[in-house]
Amino acid sequence: MGDAALLWPQQVIQLQGPVQQSIQGWSDLLERAIDNLLRNALRFNPAGQPVELTVSLSADWLSISVADRGPGASSEHLARLGEPFFRAPGQEAPGHGLGLAIARRAAQRHDGLLLLDNRQGGGFIATLQIPRQRIAG
Repeated sequence: MGDAALLWPQQVIQLQGPVQQSIQGWSDLLERAIDNLLRNALRFNPAGQPVELTVSLSADWLSISVADRGPGASSEHLARLGEPFFRAPGQEAPGHGLGLAIARRAAQRHDGLLLLDNRQGGGFIATLQIPRQRIAG
């Protein structure tokens, strides 16, 4: 993937990570999961701040993180994010509460995890973790 910046309407997405990785699994599920994570980040990210998409490898996981500089989520709602149709109270952005649920289901289908948290310094971070044994090659 390398370091790059892609312009999306009034937003910048910074990509960081290994040049190329292949995952054995359901590409349509992974595509929808990453698309939903990016859409959420772009929806809440303030103009002029980049959304960061980072791919990293550890001994056990391939991690795909999407981080924004938006308002984050209250700690009392973090545990429920990712449940179908749950939306944190007070949101004005359109949506049905399915994006994070779809991402969580995609992670589970690949024996992985979806980790959701507030980002240090402000914002939200969603990390899709896929077991390293699912990496092709």
